[in-house]
Amino acid sequence: MTLTLTVHRGTREIGGSCIEVAHPSGARLVLDVGRPLEAERGARNLLPRTLDLTRPATVILSHSHQDHWGLLEEVPSDWPVWASADTAELMAVVPDLLGTPASRGLRTWPRRGAPRRSGRSA
Repeated sequence: MTLTLTVHRGTREIGGSCIEVAHPSGARLVLDVGRPLEAERGARNLLPRTLDLTRPATVILSHSHQDHWGLLEEVPSDWPVWASADTAELMAVVPDLLGTPASRGLRTWPRRGAPRRSGRSA
């Protein structure tokens, strides 16, 4: 099995991170959909043109800086988006701070050290 790794943006600048990992079956993970630091406020259609938006993918956000999730609203709405609970919590305050619209819903995994259910009853 060979995975394909494509760095759509982020190798020649700081910010705007967007990396794709594709499986031969067609399944894809997109790691970050960051807003480039040099992008003007309010600018749209900034996702890298090399990122195929016509094929399904799952987005995983590495952390709460906008240069890693700032283009989330441009990703197709049927793509699931995952982030840690801490990242989601920090992202939730951005609209209050910057006056930008609230980001779409995120799926989260538990914080580190959170008790895990074993599936067994005591």
